[in-house]
Amino acid sequence: MTRSGLFIVLLSFLPFFEGFQAGQNHVLTLVLVIGITVATLSGRWYLAGLLAGFLLYKPQFVLGILIIWLIWREYKALASFTAVAVAWAGVVVVSHGFAPYMAYLGTIDQILWLPFIKGWPAYLMATPYGCW
Repeated sequence: MTRSGLFIVLLSFLPFFEGFQAGQNHVLTLVLVIGITVATLSGRWYLAGLLAGFLLYKPQFVLGILIIWLIWREYKALASFTAVAVAWAGVVVVSHGFAPYMAYLGTIDQILWLPFIKGWPAYLMATPYGCW
């Protein structure tokens, strides 16, 4: 399949539009995870770390990758990840202080229960809760 054909398929894929309309970022997450995987397997450590830094909005995905890089002692990937993470977090701290991080930490215990809230759009979830 050509790139343009793949682009047309992606743009005509209903789950893409449903998720995008609901404010989901699954396509960006998938692209970043694939990019990290390809860069890691090809030994492009700075690029892999850079992409992992951009995936920091989903820390649950990044943590496993960082552990693997620590075990493999891939310090180039870890360094580029750290640079992006510090820059990203630094912009937030300079513009808004630590309040957004404290608010996030204060709501972590509620996140698990989101699928059980009446009116939650469970059909958008790709979890066992989405089947209920």
